[in-house]
Amino acid sequence: MEWTYIIRAASRPRVMMRIAQVFDQQMVPMRQCLLLDHGQGLDISVTIDVEEELALRIHAKLYKQQDIENIELAAGRLPAMGKQLAGLRPAESEFSFD
Repeated sequence: MEWTYIIRAASRPRVMMRIAQVFDQQMVPMRQCLLLDHGQGLDISVTIDVEEELALRIHAKLYKQQDIENIELAAGRLPAMGKQLAGLRPAESEFSFD
Protein backbone atom coordinates (compact mmCIF):
# COMPACT_ATOMS: atom_id res chain seq x y z
CA MET A 1 0.00 0.00 0.00
CA GLU A 2 1.19 3.53 -0.70
CA TRP A 3 1.94 5.83 2.23
CA THR A 4 2.84 9.52 2.14
CA TYR A 5 4.83 11.33 4.81
CA ILE A 6 4.42 15.11 5.03
CA ILE A 7 7.43 16.37 6.94
CA ARG A 8 8.10 19.88 8.25
CA ALA A 9 11.78 20.35 9.03
CA ALA A 10 14.28 23.11 9.74
CA SER A 11 16.18 24.36 6.71
CA ARG A 12 19.61 23.17 7.79
CA PRO A 13 22.43 21.23 6.13
CA ARG A 14 22.03 17.43 5.88
CA VAL A 15 18.35 17.35 6.91
CA MET A 16 17.24 15.75 3.64
CA MET A 17 20.14 13.31 3.77
CA ARG A 18 19.15 12.13 7.26
CA ILE A 19 15.55 11.66 6.15
CA ALA A 20 16.61 9.68 3.07
CA GLN A 21 18.90 7.56 5.24
CA VAL A 22 15.93 6.37 7.34
CA PHE A 23 14.28 4.95 4.21
CA ASP A 24 17.59 3.52 2.97
CA GLN A 25 18.22 1.71 6.28
CA GLN A 26 14.85 -0.02 5.90
CA MET A 27 15.68 -0.82 2.24
CA VAL A 28 12.60 1.08 1.07
CA PRO A 29 12.83 3.03 -2.20
CA MET A 30 11.09 6.39 -2.38
CA ARG A 31 8.45 6.46 -5.10
CA GLN A 32 8.12 10.22 -4.94
CA CYS A 33 10.01 12.89 -3.02
CA LEU A 34 9.10 16.58 -3.18
CA LEU A 35 11.03 19.31 -1.37
CA LEU A 36 9.87 22.89 -0.89
CA ASP A 37 12.04 25.45 0.93
CA HIS A 38 9.75 28.32 1.90
CA GLY A 39 12.25 30.36 3.91
CA GLN A 40 11.04 29.40 7.38
CA GLY A 41 11.76 25.71 6.88
CA LEU A 42 11.34 22.76 4.57
CA ASP A 43 8.18 20.97 3.54
CA ILE A 44 9.05 17.48 2.37
CA SER A 45 6.64 14.94 0.91
CA VAL A 46 7.81 11.32 0.56
CA THR A 47 5.67 8.54 -0.92
CA ILE A 48 6.59 4.87 -0.46
CA ASP A 49 4.92 1.50 -1.09
CA VAL A 50 5.11 -0.78 1.99
CA GLU A 51 2.94 -2.61 4.49
CA GLU A 52 1.34 -0.65 7.35
CA GLU A 53 3.65 -2.05 10.04
CA LEU A 54 6.79 -0.87 8.24
CA ALA A 55 5.21 2.52 7.46
CA LEU A 56 4.55 3.06 11.17
CA ARG A 57 8.08 1.93 12.09
CA ILE A 58 9.58 4.43 9.63
CA HIS A 59 7.27 7.13 11.02
CA ALA A 60 8.66 6.52 14.52
CA LYS A 61 12.27 6.56 13.27
CA LEU A 62 11.71 9.85 11.45
CA TYR A 63 10.56 11.51 14.69
CA LYS A 64 13.94 10.67 16.25
CA GLN A 65 15.83 12.67 13.61
CA GLN A 66 17.30 16.10 14.36
CA ASP A 67 15.62 19.21 12.98
CA ILE A 68 12.27 17.49 12.31
CA GLU A 69 9.41 19.67 13.53
CA ASN A 70 6.33 17.68 12.48
CA ILE A 71 5.44 14.53 10.54
CA GLU A 72 2.06 13.47 9.18
CA LEU A 73 1.47 10.02 7.74
CA ALA A 74 -1.38 9.41 5.32
CA ALA A 75 -2.45 6.38 3.32
CA GLY A 76 -2.11 6.91 -0.41
CA ARG A 77 -0.41 9.54 -2.56
CA LEU A 78 -1.25 13.15 -1.74
CA PRO A 79 -1.10 15.71 -4.57
CA ALA A 80 -1.39 18.74 -2.25
CA MET A 81 2.29 19.65 -2.19
CA GLY A 82 2.53 19.19 -5.94
CA LYS A 83 0.03 22.03 -6.32
CA GLN A 84 2.28 24.28 -4.22
CA LEU A 85 5.22 23.42 -6.46
CA ALA A 86 3.29 23.87 -9.71
CA GLY A 87 3.63 27.65 -9.76
CA LEU A 88 7.36 27.67 -9.06
CA ARG A 89 10.03 27.97 -11.71
CA PRO A 90 13.27 26.00 -11.57
CA ALA A 91 16.23 27.82 -10.11
CA GLU A 92 18.38 29.58 -12.65
CA SER A 93 22.13 29.70 -12.14
CA GLU A 94 25.00 31.11 -14.11
CA PHE A 95 28.36 29.42 -13.89
CA SER A 96 31.64 30.87 -14.99
CA PHE A 97 34.87 28.89 -15.16
CA ASP A 98 37.10 31.84 -16.00
